[in-house]
Amino acid sequence: MSLDRYDQLLAEAESLKPSTTKTAILEEAVREAELASDYEAAYEARCEIIESATFSGEIDKSINAFSWCLAKYDAQEPYTCQSRAEFELLWRYKWILGTMVFFPTITRQQIASMEDDMRRRYAAVGYGLRTVYDHVWTNAMWMGDEDKMHDYYDRWLKEPRDGMTDCEACEVHSSVRYHVMNGHYSKAIRISKPIRNGKLRCRSAPSNTYGCLVVPALLLDRLDEAASMHKKGYRSIRRKPGYVWQQAEHLQYLVLLGDVKNALALVKRHLDWAAATPKVYERCLFYVGCQLACELGELRSIRQTISLPKTREFEQLGDQAKLPELAVWFRDRVDDMAAQFDARNDNDTVSQRLASFRELALERHGSRA
Repeated sequence: MSLDRYDQLLAEAESLKPSTTKTAILEEAVREAELASDYEAAYEARCEIIESATFSGEIDKSINAFSWCLAKYDAQEPYTCQSRAEFELLWRYKWILGTMVFFPTITRQQIASMEDDMRRRYAAVGYGLRTVYDHVWTNAMWMGDEDKMHDYYDRWLKEPRDGMTDCEACEVHSSVRYHVMNGHYSKAIRISKPIRNGKLRCRSAPSNTYGCLVVPALLLDRLDEAASMHKKGYRSIRRKPGYVWQQAEHLQYLVLLGDVKNALALVKRHLDWAAATPKVYERCLFYVGCQLACELGELRSIRQTISLPKTREFEQLGDQAKLPELAVWFRDRVDDMAAQFDARNDNDTVSQRLASFRELALERHGSRA
């Protein structure tokens, strides 16, 4: 069977940036390859799916494609053992491991096993520990293991860079995130300067860095900087469904600023994307912003209804709902998701982080948070 159609689809996909459209084209290419029983071609297309799906918010499709490719690699299929193919698969391992912590159904033991597996696979082909330690401290941070986070953050910085290390912009951003999560807001803003002034940039930075810093800048009363970060950062991600996390950070900024008009506009613009993201933690961050935006709107006697995603999660609310009803619904959903993470993490870190944000909103605006 001819692979002409497969070649056309792959060429079409190559002209596109990561998106749901690109992922769908690549999925069709996989079907064409498998109809022709050409599993090398199917492997190539699935490797491309991992990238497109990861950066367009379809992480479930990315995980499925990666699992299939890794199984072929472990079976030592000849086309997976070429040095370039091996490098690209191991590079993609970083994207997969970096998302596991955001699913409460993935246990601490499973995450630790993946970290160990990454360490073993990287060592087997000559890579060092810097990338592994990066994931260990980051996962510990999200799971509330502070001692492990600090320990492996220090180990990460001491390890030399190698061919599997993230770009310099991504590594600076990781340090920015570390300091933000530990309340070192001024230091986080200071070390982000090479990203903010354009000396360092990549696919993710500065968009993700602006999102990370916009609330800290506001809390430091660096209002002009915060406004600039919001303007530049939100403009760069407002049309990207794979950036729900950053959209949540900008929503939280608007809520704390008290800009209820733009906060509610952002909720309406991105709620469908937030409801669709498979990353539960990301959805939780967006929903807590929705809750507080609705409460603030109610507090200011704003009478609006919001059209709702047509998903099972929203079925009980119908096609649209008013702000008071939505505020209660979002709060209950956030509490439920936080409880799932707390149970997985064996601590109350996620609930406490959300409670702290709600308390900030209460202090600034007197919402019910």
